[in-house]
Amino acid sequence: MGRKFGFSFSWKRATGISGLKSKIARKTGIPTTKSGRQRKVGRILSVKPIRSSSRRRKAGRAADCVLPVLLVLLIALFSAFITSAQTETPQPKATATPRIYSTETVNAEGTLVVQCLIKGNISSNKKSKIYHLPHQRDYEKTIIDTSKGEMWFCTEEEAVEAGWRAAKK
Repeated sequence: MGRKFGFSFSWKRATGISGLKSKIARKTGIPTTKSGRQRKVGRILSVKPIRSSSRRRKAGRAADCVLPVLLVLLIALFSAFITSAQTETPQPKATATPRIYSTETVNAEGTLVVQCLIKGNISSNKKSKIYHLPHQRDYEKTIIDTSKGEMWFCTEEEAVEAGWRAAKK
């Protein structure tokens, strides 16, 4: 058997996660542990521990049971809410018709001109093809050069089918 020394190692403590969690808890006033949340809820409801005294027994058992039961229910609901908020993943929106990003104008000869507004940009290292929508951050900065293989698209589906991915911001 190996000897145990008075030394323990924790990856969370070594990487600073434990200190960061306690710092956040101190600044926001929101406990980061389950027992801390339970204590805080108990303080908010001002639930005092039940003591066995003759005076308490005469007051009736209903008063002794209601607050602890309410506290347990409140803690269970709060914990369920926290857990569901952490595990919830955004669902993709189902669209019946694709959104079309284009403008239609009539030129001087009277013919209809359709101008697509989605910019298909190829990165400078030639490794990624990214398309930008009109409402995105870098749309105005992006300049399309068709001689480099960059393209214009009218729908996102067109861009995805051509092998482009959406811009992250």
